[in-house]
Amino acid sequence: MLNKLFFCALFLSLSGCAATQVDYIKVEKLDPYSTDKLVIDGVEFNFKDISNNENIWVYLPNITVYNSELENRYREIEFLVFIDERGYVRHIKVYKSTGLENLDRKIVHLLTNKARTKIWLKDGKPEWIVAQQKMVFIPE
Repeated sequence: MLNKLFFCALFLSLSGCAATQVDYIKVEKLDPYSTDKLVIDGVEFNFKDISNNENIWVYLPNITVYNSELENRYREIEFLVFIDERGYVRHIKVYKSTGLENLDRKIVHLLTNKARTKIWLKDGKPEWIVAQQKMVFIPE
C-alpha cells in the first residue's frame, strides 16, 4: 500500500515538472525593418520587434538566474512572443536557445504564466501580434 502511494506521489510530482514545454523553431534572422507581417504555421500575424523597447511590458516577471544555472557562462535567448488582444502572452516559440533546456523552460514558464504587455491596437481595435524578444544573462 505504501509503495503504491509513493509511486502515485512520484508520478504526480514528475508530471507537474513536465507541464512547461519549450517549442523550438528554426527561423532565419528576422529583419523587423523589412516586414510587419509574419506567417507562422499558415497563420498571418502582425509583427513587432520589442527587443529594445522595455516600456511595452505592463508586467515582466523578475527572472532570477543563478551562476550555477548559467554554468558561469554568458547566455542569450531569442524567441517569438504570441500576445493576445488583451496583452497576455499566449505562446512562445524559441528560435535561439540558451543552450540549456532547463533555463529555456524556466524563462518560457515565467513569461507565459506571468508576463503582460500593453494592448496593441490597429484601427482602434485590439489585436493579436507576434513580437520578437531577446534576453541576455551574464554571470556575476
